[in-house]
Amino acid sequence: SSTNNSSANQQGATAANNNQNTNTNTNTNTNSDQQNQNADNTETGQKQVAPGFWDKVKKVIDWLINSITDAINKFTNSIAYVQKTGKDFDKEIKNLEKKYGFYKSKLFNIYLRGENGKDEIIRILNEIRNDPILKIGDRTVTKIIDYKKQKIYEINNNIIKDYKELPISDVIKFVFSDDSNIEIRPSGTEPKCKFYIELSSTNYILEEEIDNIFNFLRKKYKF
Repeated sequence: SSTNNSSANQQGATAANNNQNTNTNTNTNTNSDQQNQNADNTETGQKQVAPGFWDKVKKVIDWLINSITDAINKFTNSIAYVQKTGKDFDKEIKNLEKKYGFYKSKLFNIYLRGENGKDEIIRILNEIRNDPILKIGDRTVTKIIDYKKQKIYEINNNIIKDYKELPISDVIKFVFSDDSNIEIRPSGTEPKCKFYIELSSTNYILEEEIDNIFNFLRKKYKF
């Protein structure tokens, strides 16, 4: 009888240990599942974007596709016209330049490395916003587009409008009366500030004018 009781007690202890181990494993699995769920939720949260962001991206893509398609159609039509009439293509281009003017674009990069580089870029952009250019040489600014503030300033009419055609970014654009423009933005990958200058004119000497405009900006905003 004592032997049977001892054996029964031993079996009961073994069963209790098994139950405890089962409970421990269950709790461990439950905690692990909860952590995985939290990790999934965190990862999902990191992928969330602002409302309407993808709609704006789609607008940009549609605009690019339409612009490229339009350019290709115009180019192929021009080639077909020259071939049909037997005219010289280079001469026709020069005639168009005389009639509609010339176009030139140039990119300037200002590298601002070191500990103060980022602060210097911020300073330049802040000064440009606080003291914008309104006239350079014979060119008068008619519009200022601030992509960061999502505003467009019409200088002649003294009107400020919302501008939400493109996503928010640290970009400022000055537009002249003939749609020539200057666009300024910091690089997203390097310690530099980019200045895009695009000019059109009936005067062929645009390269010199572009350099003069950039030198004017360097002097005014001290960079």
